Amino acid sequence: MTHPVKLKRYIPINRKTGEFFGLMQAESRKIGYKFDFTNKLISEHKLFIEVAEQLGISRSQWSFGVIYNPQLKEEDVYNIKKLFAQKLCLDEQNGYITKSATIKNVAYMMSISSTILNLVMNTVLKILMEKIPIYTGKNEDFKDFCKGFVLKDLLGDGTI
Repeated sequence: MTHPVKLKRYIPINRKTGEFFGLMQAESRKIGYKFDFTNKLISEHKLFIEVAEQLGISRSQWSFGVIYNPQLKEEDVYNIKKLFAQKLCLDEQNGYITKSATIKNVAYMMSISSTILNLVMNTVLKILMEKIPIYTGKNEDFKDFCKGFVLKDLLGDGTI
């Protein structure tokens, strides 16, 4: 069943929002049928989902996956999946596990199946990224936003 996403008209411009968009730039799909985020750190997922909630994206809309190295025991992976769901207050039933030889240990992926949400969020990202290099004002909130953006983008893949 599809649930509509009601994004807020105005978003806070602060360090946490900058970190969200930095993570999104580094670790989210830019085009496609879903809005997603992939990272190996639970703490980054927690930040991402908390800011997404502030933007109007409900926690209940996320599905998630645990991507693991085949050398790990499947029983351990099920426990990791359960822990991830608990730490992020997600429904464990909305999660899946999948093997990948390219993963050294474990990575996590959260997603919402929505081409429109992906398009909207990436359009907002593009607009914000266009503002970062030309900003010369004294607005401390926007400076904090920029710092958060660069910090988390570099934590990800490092492309700006």
